[in-house]
Amino acid sequence: MPDSAPIPVCIFAKPPVPGEVKTRLIPALGPQGAAGLARRMLLKTWQSVEACPGVRPVLATTRAGDFPMLVPFEDLWLQGEGDLGNRIERILTRGLREAKVAIALGADTPSLTVAHLQTAVELTQTHDAVLGPSPDGGFYLLALRRCPVGLFTALPWSAPNTRDALLERLRHHHMTVAQLESLPDIDTPEDLRHLRPSPPAMLISIIVPALNEATGIAYTLRALRALEGEKELIVVDGGSADATMAIAAAEGARVLQSAPGRGSQMHAGALVASGDVLWFVHADTIPPPHATLEIRRTLEDSSVTGGNFGLVFDGRSRAARQLTAIYPALRWLGLCYGDSGIFIRHADYRTIGGFRPIALFEDLDILRRMRKTGRFVHIEARILTSSRRFEQRNFALVWLHWTTLQILYWCGVSPNWLARWYRHVRRTTG
Repeated sequence: MPDSAPIPVCIFAKPPVPGEVKTRLIPALGPQGAAGLARRMLLKTWQSVEACPGVRPVLATTRAGDFPMLVPFEDLWLQGEGDLGNRIERILTRGLREAKVAIALGADTPSLTVAHLQTAVELTQTHDAVLGPSPDGGFYLLALRRCPVGLFTALPWSAPNTRDALLERLRHHHMTVAQLESLPDIDTPEDLRHLRPSPPAMLISIIVPALNEATGIAYTLRALRALEGEKELIVVDGGSADATMAIAAAEGARVLQSAPGRGSQMHAGALVASGDVLWFVHADTIPPPHATLEIRRTLEDSSVTGGNFGLVFDGRSRAARQLTAIYPALRWLGLCYGDSGIFIRHADYRTIGGFRPIALFEDLDILRRMRKTGRFVHIEARILTSSRRFEQRNFALVWLHWTTLQILYWCGVSPNWLARWYRHVRRTTG
């Protein structure tokens, strides 16, 4: 292989699925909290590797499915079968077929910096192996210039002498070893004290319900992916007959399928999300440039359970202008709808039971329950959404029918029955 080939830094991480990752932290954080922490540490590790010159990040994971595209890994290598030693040897051997050096790196050392990685790379120029020790007797990094067969066989994993046993094995193979600064990894509730000086940033799960949105969903997902901070994209398809799912997957979103209906779809996305915040964004909307910063700033107030954004309808039609003008008045009345980008703390979402599988007004239904748990805040920054469903239609008549539907809803008429009437109205007012 060419000497200039970038060094593969193989980040070992399980899919951050609640209940299956960081299980020793579940008593302290719960399944969702432990999975969320695993995601945040993986993202920080990936960012450090990406910023280090001369290397490329590789995700070395146990299962390709169920792995949300939190970060855009170009390389995903499966660890394969066997104990941890078999899997490390398999991945490093593969890496050494592509470059002069290969590095195995844990995803649970939040104090790792680009400088640590640069030092490891530099030390491989004069040593056969570089080891990053952990205070618990293990190691967070191992860089090798060669990987003898059986190097990791029968090592005492997760033991106080894991690192010492590996050092002895390396020396047995006549390999020179350099060691980096000792850094703690986060495995047990006692290790969480290492996070307190710099708590992990708030992770926002962005959930996008979609149905036959192939013409525009790529633009929405690109705009969401460009927002600042830690986030995950989850698209929940309700049975599209076009290429919506393929396009969403190509844009780096985790794609799920559920029964049709925005309430059912958004709840399905919430069930698999592991963010601290759930943000529900329609597939035909574009967020404001600093939306995630606005959400985080709003939720710094612990009395706030969630909120939404202002709304601008696209297009130059009269309907678009009228809708944009009407929406502030609806907010003044305490009303908001799903196209305004409702967000809520994940814990509060679980408390109130989430979106219900009703065919209409699922947004008003959850809004009413949200306001019982805390303050609901309207952010002035505005989302741009499509006015397509109102174009080429009698806007005044549509608005009259919509107002009538809402009055009936507040009077207790079943939203599922109202949805059948609404579909009839849409067919007859075009």
